[in-house]
Amino acid sequence: MSEKLPNLLRWGFEDITHSVRTRDMWLYLGRQDIKMKYRRSVLGPWWYTLSTGILVLTLGLLWSQVFNQPTGYYMSYFAAGIVTWTFISGFITESATSITQFEGFIKQQHTHFFQFVLRIYIRHLLILAHNFLVVAIVFLFAGPGVSFEALAAIPGLAILSLLMLMIGAPVAIFCTRFRDMPQIINNLLQVIFYLTPIIWEAKQIGRFQFVSDWNPFHAMVSIIRKPLLGELPAAWDFLMIFILIAISTLATAGLLGKYRRRIAYWL
Repeated sequence: MSEKLPNLLRWGFEDITHSVRTRDMWLYLGRQDIKMKYRRSVLGPWWYTLSTGILVLTLGLLWSQVFNQPTGYYMSYFAAGIVTWTFISGFITESATSITQFEGFIKQQHTHFFQFVLRIYIRHLLILAHNFLVVAIVFLFAGPGVSFEALAAIPGLAILSLLMLMIGAPVAIFCTRFRDMPQIINNLLQVIFYLTPIIWEAKQIGRFQFVSDWNPFHAMVSIIRKPLLGELPAAWDFLMIFILIAISTLATAGLLGKYRRRIAYWL
């Protein structure tokens, strides 16, 4: 096994690099997926923005009173958190079907599977861009405004995107092989949402704060939300994410290298 592992990793990284080089294709197809979904719609993808805006306005006002928080601060906290969470959970959920939904294409010709994960990523990056307009409006009119620290959210998004891509491929492979996995992932994400400080703050749970400290999804949200709120993310958040990137990258390369020739037969 030790002799085969380097070859598996090499084959896996070759799939990744070849997929990245076809960026014109997955960039175009990712944009087209959004356009086709809202074909003949008046608002088009701006429906994402409208629905997120209504969610932030109604639940932000309600929960700020429930948690006895200043309305402006809480709406900013909630808006940045829920938009980031929507990006994370939406990408993971759709990664579960990122291979099976392109079954016809895969059966017709040899292809590199990581490009399908990249295509899904572009979809959700565009959704994030539309939803971020809500965050900008809330921060400008109800929140703390824009600070210099907010620029740290840009490298935070780049790091988060790399982690999402490396998580997406193993999720896609396992969900293609085991068809019950997408439902399991959906249920797990629902539970994780309530265990992650999105609608509540970590300091509110007292001695149980370790639940958020050791929650990797909290770190993922924090490297985007904290800079927007004028804070710098904790070193622990970055350490946890970089460890996850290293593990998931090896998992992605190993799984792609081992199963790239079998995936088509699972469809």
